[in-house]
Amino acid sequence: MLRATLLIIGDEILSGRTRDVHLQHFAIKLGALGIVLAEVRVVSDAPDAIASALRDLAGRTRYLFTTGGIGPTHDDRTVDALALAFGLTLVEDEETLAAYRASQGVASVDELTAESRRMTRRPSEAVMVQNADFPRSPAIRLVLPTGGATSTTDTGASELFVLAGFPRVAVAQLDAVLPLLETGQKVLSETRAFPVMESKVAAPLTQLVARHPAVEFGSYPQEPKDGKYETQVVARSTDATALQAAVKDLEGLLDK
Repeated sequence: MLRATLLIIGDEILSGRTRDVHLQHFAIKLGALGIVLAEVRVVSDAPDAIASALRDLAGRTRYLFTTGGIGPTHDDRTVDALALAFGLTLVEDEETLAAYRASQGVASVDELTAESRRMTRRPSEAVMVQNADFPRSPAIRLVLPTGGATSTTDTGASELFVLAGFPRVAVAQLDAVLPLLETGQKVLSETRAFPVMESKVAAPLTQLVARHPAVEFGSYPQEPKDGKYETQVVARSTDATALQAAVKDLEGLLDK
């Protein structure tokens, strides 16, 4: 099973000023490729905090994504933290510099603002992943210098993709990155609704879990409506045959 980790960066997320919209979007997009989002972490804009999280998460899963902290202002520190975390040298990307020269109508790199040039930086070992919608805002792709993913369920070297925090840009960047990813076994799911409180399905659901080790079950109580309860039970598996057997048992439980 291929897995990914998402590191969300930003004081505005931790303070509650800004609501994160990336987690669900990443989970859906990656899930469609058979890549399971295994862990999500949120850290502040402090370079030490970002660097520490990068070192800790590197190699845990096949892919590591970050969102946030790559803009032109003083609190956009993700690229600096990336260099700090792994002892990398930062360089200006020529293609991104050209995009900025074109957008600002200048002939020389020296005529660009310091803020613009700041946006073109990447580790010398990394490459930029361009997207058609925001040519001045490519994602950064780097094979992590950790020796690869440590999990036996992931294969190949561990890769990092650095994306923006601004939603429209991050969506365009992720769409450009997705074709570069390996695909895994897609996780299939089935949902059945039970017209009872969650406590009523707890014991029989435990028995189903024991009978179907290749299937993951989740129970999700819904808000009561007109005094009526409902619990939705979701079965998930990469094995279609095992999933259907589990769903048959689940429907038998529903009949009872």
